[in-house]
Formats: sequence, C-alpha cells, structure tokens
Amino acid sequence: MQGDDVVRSALRVLSLIEALNHCDGAQLARLQELTGLAKPTIVRLLQTLVQGGYVRRVSRAEGYVVTERVLALASGFKFSEAVVSVARTYLDTFTAINKWPINVQTYERGAMRTRYSTASRSPLNADRAFRPQRFPLLTTAHGQAYLAFCSDQEREAILKMLRASKSRGNAMAHETAFVEKTLAQVHSRGYGLRPADSADRVIGFAVPVIQGQGVAATIGMRYFGTAMSPDEAVRRYLKILQDIAAAVADGLSHHEALYQPPIAGPA
Repeated sequence: MQGDDVVRSALRVLSLIEALNHCDGAQLARLQELTGLAKPTIVRLLQTLVQGGYVRRVSRAEGYVVTERVLALASGFKFSEAVVSVARTYLDTFTAINKWPINVQTYERGAMRTRYSTASRSPLNADRAFRPQRFPLLTTAHGQAYLAFCSDQEREAILKMLRASKSRGNAMAHETAFVEKTLAQVHSRGYGLRPADSADRVIGFAVPVIQGQGVAATIGMRYFGTAMSPDEAVRRYLKILQDIAAAVADGLSHHEALYQPPIAGPA
C-alpha cells in the first residue's frame, strides 16, 4: 500500500470514530452522511473497529457505538467517556420509564458540557436535537449543582475565573453576595434549578455526582413548565435522580485512576 493510501485509510478510521463519538448510536446511513465515506468503506472500517474492540453493534435499529477502549486514544477525554459509559444505561432506563429526557454533564474550563442525553429517546423532548455544547455555570441547573457541591478551593478558583471572563453568561459572578446565597440554597436543598423564563418554557433541575471530595458530573432532567410545577417535579423525580447519581458515582469508583479534579482555565 502506498504512503498516500495509508494516510487516507488512517484518516478515514479517525473520521469514523469521531462521527461515532458525536452520536448516541449511529446506523450506516447516518455515518455516511457525517463522514462522506462510501457505504462499503464504512462497513469494512466498522468490521475492523469491532474486531479491535473500539466499536460495538448495539442493534439493527440503533446501529453502532464506541466502546470504552477509545479512552486509550485520547487522554483528554478519558474521564468524560468513562462517565458516559457508566451513566448511559441508567439514563436510558429513566427515560424509558418516565419519558422525560435526562442528561449527564461534566465541568470543562469554566462551563458545563453535555456528555450524553436521552433527548432522542424521549417523546417529551424539549430540544430539537442533542448538541454537545457548553453551558454557563451560574445560570443553569447543572452549573449550580456543580458549584454548590465542589470543594471550597475549586469553587473559589472557578468563580475567580468567571469574574475575569468577558462572557455575558458569566456576568452574574460579579454579584458575590447573590452567588453565595444562591449556591448555599442549592447545597441545602440538594439540587440546582433553572426556572422557565418568557423566552424558554422549559425547566431543568440537576443533582451532583459526588466522588470523594469533588463533583465528578451532574445528572439533570428538563421538562415543560406547563406539565408540572418545580415542586411537583422535585417530589416525583428528585429521589430517582439522586439514586442514579449515587449509582454512577459507585460505577466511577472503578475508574478512579481516570478521574482528576478539574483545573481552572480560561472560560
């Protein structure tokens, strides 16, 4: 095989793995759309990745997903992928029973990032599509849950970074007294809450996944404010989310070597 052919073949494999990383299960047609590769090429590469243990076939309907072995390919993504690996079944089961979408987020340089969501499985989905985007800390349920339960040292480092940020989403960090009061309330009640506003009728609340002295991730659900009040949602689902968070924390104990406390960096 010529040098150029080797390079192209390697790039195709990486392109396919990257596409699978952004999907909650993907069929051949979807992978073809994402990568631009021919269907026979995708089939051949998938067979190779399955044999290598990097990909597994879930079912005919759900297609293919990456396995934990991809953690060895990029140390920067090790822990977040471990979180997804542990949390996926619990989240899928919650939505199968309760119908509402649920997701897991982790902290990433001054923001929260969604790592896995059951939105595509929910008939009550409030979002059009899953987007692995970053979310501000102080104005979201996940962010509040993370800040309220992380260590004092980490919280102060993050808030200092947010105060130095020029992002509008971090402007609240300058209101020190309000932030301290809000986070104290979140810690007392055990969950973060994002109330609905005039532009978005969706409400969210989230709980922390406590591991050791830190927060490994957050688990949260989103629902329409017209369907139930925050009090009713908490009454019906808080204990379930807390049980899921505890189960995920227990599962992550087997991945302790992968977990490193977040380091504050530019927002």
